[in-house]
Amino acid sequence: AQQRQQPPPPQQRQQRRSTQNRSESFDRGGGAAAPSGPRVYCDFAVYKSKAACKFGVIKPTFEPIAGSRDGSRQKKRDGGVLLEFAPAVGQRQYDWQNKQSILLSPLELVELTESLAVLGKGVNFFHDPGMGTARQGAMTKSLKAEPMPDGSGGVFLNLSTSSGAKLNVAVSFAEFCLLRNLVQYLVPRLTGFDEVFV
Repeated sequence: AQQRQQPPPPQQRQQRRSTQNRSESFDRGGGAAAPSGPRVYCDFAVYKSKAACKFGVIKPTFEPIAGSRDGSRQKKRDGGVLLEFAPAVGQRQYDWQNKQSILLSPLELVELTESLAVLGKGVNFFHDPGMGTARQGAMTKSLKAEPMPDGSGGVFLNLSTSSGAKLNVAVSFAEFCLLRNLVQYLVPRLTGFDEVFV
């Protein structure tokens, strides 16, 4: 005889409705509607003895298509992953007030993880946030990622700026594998392609 599925208890039904309300409180273009519940913030962090690094997501942005009557939108800008480095000031204590950051594009994220994992080669990204403006060259940043020489599968992340900041974080093999999986999940979303299939 076919078994009948019992309905979930009231508490579980309430949790499902709450989750649905939170997911529906944000539009698909990355902009926030009036939230009906608590928002979720998430990052991936690597904490080491001399410095720490956090990886946070910046969503892509969309804008309405001129003349469209059905609310169609087009991508305005890709998203990215913001890397924030902070020096250690004590045991498991980090100075996030004096953090240094660099924003990696989806293409740079793929180059970083795949060059290290597939080719075994390091990469170096040079950023000038003021490029094309009167502040060009005022502050430059360089992120260098290279495999650990011991063959463990880990990598070193080195961020340096023209102001003299130099921060280094050793990422273990397991941490790098997790980061690579996150990048594979994020890239279609950072480029906005997941919106096409909604």
